[in-house]
Amino acid sequence: MFKQSLKRSLIILAAFIVIISLAGAAAAQELEWNTKQRPAQLVSKTADGLYQIANVRWGFAKSDDYTNLSPFWRNASIDVNKISDVLFIVKPFEPEWLAAHCLLIFKFSEPFTSDQNEKADGFVLSIEARLLKGQKYSLLKGNFGKFFIVYQLGTESDYLQYSAIEKKRLIPYKLKLTHEQKVELLKNTIEESAKNRDNEKYNTINNSCTNNLFLLLNTVLPKEQKFKEWILKKVIYNMGISFPRTAGKLLKKHNVVAEELPIMVPGEVKSDAMASLAGEFNTAVSKSGALELNTLSGDKLVVANKKAAGISVKVDKIKTAFVDAINEGAITKDMIRSTMYSEDAEQLLGLYVPGVDPGDEEKTGFVVGSEFDEKLSAINNNAELSAYMSELFDSYKAAAAKRLQLEGPDVSHYLDANLNALYKGLDRSVKYLKLNKR
Repeated sequence: MFKQSLKRSLIILAAFIVIISLAGAAAAQELEWNTKQRPAQLVSKTADGLYQIANVRWGFAKSDDYTNLSPFWRNASIDVNKISDVLFIVKPFEPEWLAAHCLLIFKFSEPFTSDQNEKADGFVLSIEARLLKGQKYSLLKGNFGKFFIVYQLGTESDYLQYSAIEKKRLIPYKLKLTHEQKVELLKNTIEESAKNRDNEKYNTINNSCTNNLFLLLNTVLPKEQKFKEWILKKVIYNMGISFPRTAGKLLKKHNVVAEELPIMVPGEVKSDAMASLAGEFNTAVSKSGALELNTLSGDKLVVANKKAAGISVKVDKIKTAFVDAINEGAITKDMIRSTMYSEDAEQLLGLYVPGVDPGDEEKTGFVVGSEFDEKLSAINNNAELSAYMSELFDSYKAAAAKRLQLEGPDVSHYLDANLNALYKGLDRSVKYLKLNKR
């Protein structure tokens, strides 16, 4: 009797899940989406690698007003065996010391064609937060399930045109892959892009433009080159594969970069025809002059100092928590390493102060690399570990206070969020160690 009742309950639960799933898919389809995004569809494929794909973006209609973009959508015929190169692209956006979008460009030895006999020699995968009409992307909202996700496919010229409209630069890395790996990566990209993702939400950390590209690369890399997804399985995610700012460094560490190419700065389209056919683009190296550093004054300095004082209080609280946990034997140096340090990115991610300008952390910010790992490895007792962690937090606190007094993007919210995440990471690590000691 009990078995029959349990079986009936499981059937009802399964039916309920299916109904909820279908309802979610139907709701997603009824939403009014942004016109520049559209999920790809796999029309057909052959055993020898010829793919027919619908909803490939093929540029935008030229307009004096790009607030409401009008894209061209095409069916594309792609022979994956004609692939020549794969480029990993980092596209910084404000604030550039933190934020960027990552994408892949597949280059071909022979052009692929659309259903209107148009030709293109570059194919793009851009994994994006799928936006509703009028909705804007937010790094913060991306952490709280506010967006769906779309694997957007298009041509290289399409994306160059879009980047020109946005006035964004592209930082390309040519990947070191065999021809067989390139073919397999392109196949996997198409297959992943064609999956139904109506119920899938974007997440800035574990389901984004960046970490998904590293996971795609994992599908073709040998074991020794694969990127680690979890530091502690299902507990601590490896933020090294989620942080666009360190993507190039991570690719190099895993020996996946063949060549670092000149920065691309797409220019304006100079033709009324679509970009993929007649666009002209500038791909010169971007050169920026040295940034003049100024200290805030007056009311702005008063506000900055108040923010610095708040950060200082939180830093002292977390420092005390770490030192107490060390002295009580509630956390080990290996757990500290797992909580704070990304081995893949070779960087301490929890205590990072962005510089005023991208890449100037050494001058106006605070960044700790592999020396953290080396120092931990050399420490032999809890007294040394406590002293080192205290010194580390004090150095971070001083750097944060100095940075907040400088003119430039306000990083106080970012620092506060990082510290909150670090405190939660410490709490999880302590609980995990206690649980495993039982």
